[in-house]
Amino acid sequence: MLRKLLIGLQLFVALGALGGGIWGTCFPQRMPVEDWFKRGPFSSSVIPGFILLVAVGGSCFAAASALLRRHHLAWLVSMASGVILMVWIVVQVLIIGGGHVLQYLYFSLGALMTGLSAALAWTTRTAPQARPAGAVERRGEGLAGSAGRPAPGSAR
Repeated sequence: MLRKLLIGLQLFVALGALGGGIWGTCFPQRMPVEDWFKRGPFSSSVIPGFILLVAVGGSCFAAASALLRRHHLAWLVSMASGVILMVWIVVQVLIIGGGHVLQYLYFSLGALMTGLSAALAWTTRTAPQARPAGAVERRGEGLAGSAGRPAPGSAR
């Protein structure tokens, strides 16, 4: 359930970033608010649109893909994409100002993705395997019992 929720959130944000990134990169003359660019370091939406597309959209697509494949580091990729989204929103607010409902929404989604990723990491982590009494790990030999026998399943 947790993994499916994260996949849905990641894809939702990724598709939004895909649309916004393509729109900002390919159609900068059609951006509705030109005064945003008077306050910041960019003269048009091309570079911010590209960053949105690659950093936010790319990280969310990568996270969704890792979650779908049940990769052992999917939680980390998902957490990173949540942090990237939150950083994107903070930088956006610093450059063009804040107060838009979408900024609050997407920052909250980034925080939610980060928190759910931490929860996924907690629920899916495996406890370290206990070593038998007297076992010693030898380089390249796995665990050996107190009698010097290799542990079951180790290559020798």
